Amino acid sequence: MGNLNLNIQIDDESGFCFGVVSAIQRQKRSLRNRELYCLGGDVHNDEEVKRLEAQGMVNISKQDFPA
Repeated sequence: MGNLNLNIQIDDESGFCFGVVSAIQRQKRSLRNRELYCLGGDVHNDEEVKRLEAQGMVNISKQDFPA
C-alpha cells in the first residue's frame, strides 16, 4: 500500500447530535438530585460514559435483573 497524503479537518462546530446532548443534560440534572442507573450505554462515547460514571451514574445490564 502506498503512502497516503491525507488532510483531515474537524469542524469547530462539530460535536454530539441534539439527541445525545439532550440525554447528557438529563443525566447531569438527575445526578444532582438522586442516584442514576443507566440500562446499557445511553451514549456511545466511552469518555463521556466514564465522566458520567465519575459523577455517580451506574451502568447496569439486563443480567443485573433477576430472572
